[in-house]
Amino acid sequence: MGNIVGVIGLGLTGALSGFIIPYAAQKLSLYKASVAKRANAFDNLFTSVYTKVIVCLLSAAVWALAAAGMENLFLALLISLLFGLSLLTALVDLKINVIPNELVISMLIVGIVFQCSYYGFDSLLTAILCMAIIAGLFTIIAVALGFSKVGAGDVKLSGVMGLVLGYPNIIAALTIMSISLLIYSQIGLLTRKLTLRSMLPFAPFMMFGLIMTLICIVL
Repeated sequence: MGNIVGVIGLGLTGALSGFIIPYAAQKLSLYKASVAKRANAFDNLFTSVYTKVIVCLLSAAVWALAAAGMENLFLALLISLLFGLSLLTALVDLKINVIPNELVISMLIVGIVFQCSYYGFDSLLTAILCMAIIAGLFTIIAVALGFSKVGAGDVKLSGVMGLVLGYPNIIAALTIMSISLLIYSQIGLLTRKLTLRSMLPFAPFMMFGLIMTLICIVL
């Protein structure tokens, strides 16, 4: 009975979170765009009714799934918060190609609590090492390709992914990220929506890998 109450409670909370996320992404994008002096493209991205409904339903489903899959509701709440932060980060980067430090820091804090609560304090050192290695790899890629293509925000976000998931879960997340990026790019090239010179926001693919791996942990 308690688990059913938890599923319903977190499901409703997730629906509320999904209702708020598009508005939060819009406000944060407008603020960051003005600070970074970037064009605020995709003006209808968050105002669309379809976007709001999809985000609301998706958030409700993930929060309820976390409650159903985790015996500890606190852990379910942490995973749900990570999902919300990931989705918010992806939407903002999709809109203005900026990954806000505020979201990265928030995800880092929740990730530390999640690591300690789910895997134990002994896992934190391994997670930090994983964070350093993944961030180092992304830094090498950024240097090789140029920071105009792989930004500092991508590097920081990759490190947080490493800390949140730890080893070996980060391997699954990076694999999912790479496959989704490859599929999207191929479809874009075939439909001529993209060219070989097209620039893509990286965070949506990174966060997709993170979210799918978290869902696998829950299941």
